[in-house]
Amino acid sequence: MSRKLPFVLFLVAGCANILGFEDLEQAPPPPPPVICASYVSPCPSGCDECSLRCVDLDSDPSNCGACGTQCSGGRACKAGACVCAEGTEACGGLCTKLDDDVMNCGACENVCPPGGACTDGVCTEPSILSTGQGLPGSIVSDGTRLYFSTATGIYSMEKDGSDLQTLTTQTSVVSLAVGGDELFYRGFSIDKIPLAGGTPTNLVPSTTSGALAVDATSVYYGDSVSVSSVPIGGGTPVVLITGTAGSTAIAVDATYVYFGYSSTVYRTPLDGGSQTPLGTAPSTVQDIELGTGFLYYAASYVGALALDGSSTRELSTRGGATKSSRRPR
Repeated sequence: MSRKLPFVLFLVAGCANILGFEDLEQAPPPPPPVICASYVSPCPSGCDECSLRCVDLDSDPSNCGACGTQCSGGRACKAGACVCAEGTEACGGLCTKLDDDVMNCGACENVCPPGGACTDGVCTEPSILSTGQGLPGSIVSDGTRLYFSTATGIYSMEKDGSDLQTLTTQTSVVSLAVGGDELFYRGFSIDKIPLAGGTPTNLVPSTTSGALAVDATSVYYGDSVSVSSVPIGGGTPVVLITGTAGSTAIAVDATYVYFGYSSTVYRTPLDGGSQTPLGTAPSTVQDIELGTGFLYYAASYVGALALDGSSTRELSTRGGATKSSRRPR
């Protein structure tokens, strides 16, 4: 039996290796990190007592580095110090991005002038192109010049502010549109005037104030009871659709007239006859603009409607998140 004992011991050791029993000789895993979640006396190792609480002074934003030291202004507690997130700086006790903060542009307390913007840490100021004509209202461009209305009339100027011209002294103008070589404008009537200046021509003697749109043949507008068109050369207005009292915005493409009525955007063929709702905004539609495949509208936020009515998108939101929704077709 004594001769067999070494062999038996060797065999047992080999089986232990095969079965993984050697793990029994490894050190136990490290204990889990201490969490200072409740009050015990004394507090666990790594925790400190602050106002009958066990806290971690390295990471507690209410007791950062010492009891009662609070991290404010968007700062976090790291290694016992209140610090701002990466990409921000502490200015006046608040964490701010120096790239786009007009009150701290490029450096703390570097304030951009009124009306200016902060871009990549540099203040940019708007150029004043014209002053002295009264508060501007509507503005359009033909690609070369700017045309704008004020309480004293309608004016034209180069895009750099030079060559200011008075086109007409008609007031109460709320909408402008360029069509060909003419400027169309609307207050309590619809008129046009050559872009180079000249004698105004009245197209619609009396109408409620509102939006207008122009294509190669007609001017489109909404009034208190309908959406109508009138030839750009003058003539009898044509009612396209009724029951849309007080349309607030109008746009036109080669096939349809698009208009906002209350919080809904509709379209109707250029010759009228029927209307189709494209989508609904959360509040009154203030303005609309056509793009490729989409109509953009301004309400309580800027949104987009697919021209085929299949989808809506919220582009600028009150909560900061962009969201989309699909509508059944």
